[in-house]
Amino acid sequence: MFYELMQSQTQTIMLARARFRVEYIFKVIDPPVVPEEKEQPKRSQIVFLGVILGMFLGVFCLLIRHYSLDSRGGK
Repeated sequence: MFYELMQSQTQTIMLARARFRVEYIFKVIDPPVVPEEKEQPKRSQIVFLGVILGMFLGVFCLLIRHYSLDSRGGK
């Protein structure tokens, strides 16, 4: 009985140590580094493409609405 108690306590201590150890499973080969310059995509390109695509979508919706009203005999 005393041996089982020691075994369970030892197991608990080993699990506690394993949880707090960072390199338990993985070993860090190369630490992360913050890049010096930003990479793609650039914010200005995203905004420009969004505006252009929004305008095309808006014109397309207006054309569909205009011709669908004309075909139903509206206006």
